[in-house]
Amino acid sequence: MIRPKPRILAILVLSSLALASSSTAHAAACCLSSSVFGIGRLAIWETAAFGVLATGAHDAGRWDKAGVWHAFPAGYREDEARADLWGIVRVHERGQLSARLPWVTGVRAASGVGQVVAGGIGDILLAARWDVVLAGEWKGWPAVAVTVTGVVPTATRAEEATDALGAGTTGRGAWVGGVAVAVEKAVLPWFARVDAGLTVPAAFERRDLGVSQRYGLGYQLGLSAGRELVPDRVVLGAQLVRDSEAPYLLAGNEESGSGARGVNAGVSLSWRFAQEWTATAAASSDAPSAWAAPSNRSERWSATLGVRYAIQE
Repeated sequence: MIRPKPRILAILVLSSLALASSSTAHAAACCLSSSVFGIGRLAIWETAAFGVLATGAHDAGRWDKAGVWHAFPAGYREDEARADLWGIVRVHERGQLSARLPWVTGVRAASGVGQVVAGGIGDILLAARWDVVLAGEWKGWPAVAVTVTGVVPTATRAEEATDALGAGTTGRGAWVGGVAVAVEKAVLPWFARVDAGLTVPAAFERRDLGVSQRYGLGYQLGLSAGRELVPDRVVLGAQLVRDSEAPYLLAGNEESGSGARGVNAGVSLSWRFAQEWTATAAASSDAPSAWAAPSNRSERWSATLGVRYAIQE
């Protein structure tokens, strides 16, 4: 077996963490999410890593089911603040387990109603990653990994929010299973990565209507690339994610026009400022959806800051 060189491992670990930070910023309560891709990985010399991500987001408007853009009316506002605690633990040379616990705070305002601030725990994400091909294991071949995810419905759904504007909505509140495949290659100082994922939601009971609802199957494709700016220290990355979701079922019947799709683009920067510590910054937007046949999608602009602490072997 060919062991990965430290610099190659460093660029893959730092870039994957930064790109995970970017995807987290789009985990909106009412929208699609690229969280099926997981939250990053460990370097081969690490046994565990923990961190926190802080995200601020602003919605500028929305594309309806026909793809027509609607800016929010004067006096209306939708913002969100989010904090994610996450951790990764190695259970095998190729296997890792991870979890992410979000706290979501919504800020909404409307003329005649005023401003409402509410929040709570979002949907918990659990994931298991298996590295089929480790970075550098096979000379000339890219690294390949499979990640299986599960979303635990610990959030407050939109119909469960008690405030007038729904600011207390903290997630989709449904069990969701997911699987994703990542293929990545580093040729220093550059790297490139492709992620493809599928999410399968379970049905839940709509207490307000007294019927069951099930979100449609979700599909995600992510392309990312970047460059190591300072060896073993600073990595700059960019990511483009295309996601779509089939129409949801209500009482067993498909709701016409309820499917959603869009594109999210982001940039990220990671800085390993100490042996165990890495800082990340990311920004993303759904604005590119305008050129990709959007449907039922908000235009969200978001920024994320994070910090990661790694436990060495």
